[in-house]
Amino acid sequence: MAENSINLAHSKTVKRGSARTASKTAAIYWQSKVYLEKKPGWTSSTYYVRIQVRKERRKFVLKATTKEAAGREALELYLKVLTKRLPGQ
Repeated sequence: MAENSINLAHSKTVKRGSARTASKTAAIYWQSKVYLEKKPGWTSSTYYVRIQVRKERRKFVLKATTKEAAGREALELYLKVLTKRLPGQ
């Protein structure tokens, strides 16, 4: 096989995209993980997030009114979950 016939698109040395996902310790990651509560016939401005650590998943209702603030609050909760300092415990 000649060298010029190698398909570089499938080579491990060629990077397809340099975009990385944000770390869980960044608020921007959690902005994509917060959701508005939805109930039939009802509009809500209450955000919530589901956080899973060590095979345990919990839903947290957030006090924030914007998605950016909800992301920051979710990050704080995630860090508390990692250190096992959950609210109410």
